[in-house]
Amino acid sequence: MRRGDKICLRMIKISFLLFQKLQRENKEFLVRNAKYIVDEVVELVNDAIDYLIIFAMQENAEEFYVRQAMAFYVYHTYAH
Repeated sequence: MRRGDKICLRMIKISFLLFQKLQRENKEFLVRNAKYIVDEVVELVNDAIDYLIIFAMQENAEEFYVRQAMAFYVYHTYAH
């Protein structure tokens, strides 16, 4: 094997090892932060459900629904 080929193979090996290290770091980051993200999403959905109940229980729900963009959003996102 020529010297240039050995250098090229060594560079490929180093690149592959660096790529593996980067993948491992990304995986660790995602695992560390995934719980926080899931908790935030669950909290957002729970809030939307609570708002839907509040909007539905109001006496003037139809008028409120027309006047409030949030009521429109919640109704169409979670009630259908």
